[in-house]
Amino acid sequence: MKVVMNSGPLICLSKINVLYVLEELYEQIIIPYEVYQEVIIDGLKAGKDDAKTASIFLKNSSKIKIIDTKTSIIEGVRDNRVLGAGEKAAISAAKDENCLLLIDDFNARRVANSLNIKIKGSIGVLVEAFRRSIINQRQLKYLLTEIGERKDIWISERLCNEVIAQLGINQ
Repeated sequence: MKVVMNSGPLICLSKINVLYVLEELYEQIIIPYEVYQEVIIDGLKAGKDDAKTASIFLKNSSKIKIIDTKTSIIEGVRDNRVLGAGEKAAISAAKDENCLLLIDDFNARRVANSLNIKIKGSIGVLVEAFRRSIINQRQLKYLLTEIGERKDIWISERLCNEVIAQLGINQ
């Protein structure tokens, strides 16, 4: 399966050191240049560790494709003005490529849904990795707990705990 990746999941999965699951799950990972700019170029300039981790992953993965994107496809969509350049590019690329979009931002997910784009967030990627036996139950619980407790990842602890409870892994 081919996916387009936005900055949120790239940053989140980098911060918790599980970018490798992307290679196990997906045949091709498309990253719009605007997302690359935001996460890698700007992140390295700011000295962010997750940018370094993501940069190493992108350089060493044969499944990564960085593309230029036209965002005109979403210009007429309601709420598109609240989106950043990376989100607009990722949504446009997913629409153009007719593939799954990995994205966490609530407003961007709403715009993608309005365009009938299939979406999955960072937590969804981890749950899929668990269901496909790439990570085990203990690892999934640990990763969800870490995401929920970290202040530098914008995913709520409540959501992480709900997923843990729904999957019955709160032991």
